[in-house]
Amino acid sequence: MVLIPDGIDRQDERKDRIQLSETMVNVMPGHLEDLIKKINLSCDKKISCVIADATNAWALDVAGKMGIKRAMFWPSLVGGFALSLHIQELIQAKIIDHNGTPLTNEKIQISPELLAMIPSEFIWSCPGDPIRQNIIFRYVEYANKAVKNSNWLFATHFMN
Repeated sequence: MVLIPDGIDRQDERKDRIQLSETMVNVMPGHLEDLIKKINLSCDKKISCVIADATNAWALDVAGKMGIKRAMFWPSLVGGFALSLHIQELIQAKIIDHNGTPLTNEKIQISPELLAMIPSEFIWSCPGDPIRQNIIFRYVEYANKAVKNSNWLFATHFMN
């Protein structure tokens, strides 16, 4: 097990969610790339796949840059992921704005296999906390881009 520095020096700086999320995305990829290079130079068996949680989709970008296969793990229910893949359609239909903020309270159903939801129930929705919502929404958008370049997607799926 290896820790990858996130670029935050002092514990009190971790309270600034915007700084933490931006610093992680700007600092951690370089450290991961260095770690992979170090491991691949020192071991007979090379790293052949990177599996990353969707919130750390930047790790998949590093793997792709290095020619390593990529697998994304979506930790919440697959319905949330399916919803996130429809962000642009939700924006065009004026269900949410470009920051993921709900513009309606009407239930929507993106697939007959998924439950209908009201926009305030979307995985990125944080009523009363626009900063947190923006951070989560941007991560979801970034994960959507990363999964398109992944070799595999692992997700949780529950059936009734």
